[in-house]
Amino acid sequence: LDKTVRKVLVDANLSKQYQAETVGNTDSYHAKFPFVHHEAGRALKAIKPLHLAHADPAMIYDHGWAWLGKVQKLRALRVLPERVLFPVQGPTETDGERFEMFQDITGKLAANDVQVVATTQTEMIVEFARG
Repeated sequence: LDKTVRKVLVDANLSKQYQAETVGNTDSYHAKFPFVHHEAGRALKAIKPLHLAHADPAMIYDHGWAWLGKVQKLRALRVLPERVLFPVQGPTETDGERFEMFQDITGKLAANDVQVVATTQTEMIVEFARG
């Protein structure tokens, strides 16, 4: 998924504005984001593609909860960039319980001030990256 988002940024001439970076304090808590944008020495935006289309429904929760926890901890430490985007790949609506789990975890991310879009919504990714 990182390659997909990187191509979107390259095609929009935005790739040079985003670099992979470890966000947080390396002495306490940190997480690696593949795309971080800085202005005036401050990390203002971060993009983290997230694969949530796992065949095992528990993996959808495990992976989603892990990133939800990272977001909450980094925000509590006041080191998370102001704006965060998670382009996600999830199961289809016909996948029943897997899709319900996907909706639950993406809803929780959105409730924690993370913008969540499908990886196929390239216009929204570009709009976030430019904005």
